[in-house]
Amino acid sequence: MVYWSRTVVKPVVDDTVFGYVKEERWVERVAMAASLGTLWWWRLRGEIESLVVMVEVKRELLIGVGIADFVGWWLYYLTVTIGMKPTLQLQQLWTKHTPQVNEGII
Repeated sequence: MVYWSRTVVKPVVDDTVFGYVKEERWVERVAMAASLGTLWWWRLRGEIESLVVMVEVKRELLIGVGIADFVGWWLYYLTVTIGMKPTLQLQQLWTKHTPQVNEGII
């Protein structure tokens, strides 16, 4: 989504609003990274809280938390970790091949 936004949406909007394509500044990159990082952290916090709630509910219903629960959680997070690996590699590849803009000239 970020790649599509940078390559398609931003040039069209800049051309429409300013009449020329503006280069992306480092401040915009930091803002985007902070926004996506915050959303990711918020989502992760919700996932962890749901696991804690499930353990509390099982404890209240006098159902023991067994080894099968821990194996299920472990498999879930292992799958998430394996799924995130290609995403992070793609991000590193994108930042490696993205041309850097000289910010010293206004």
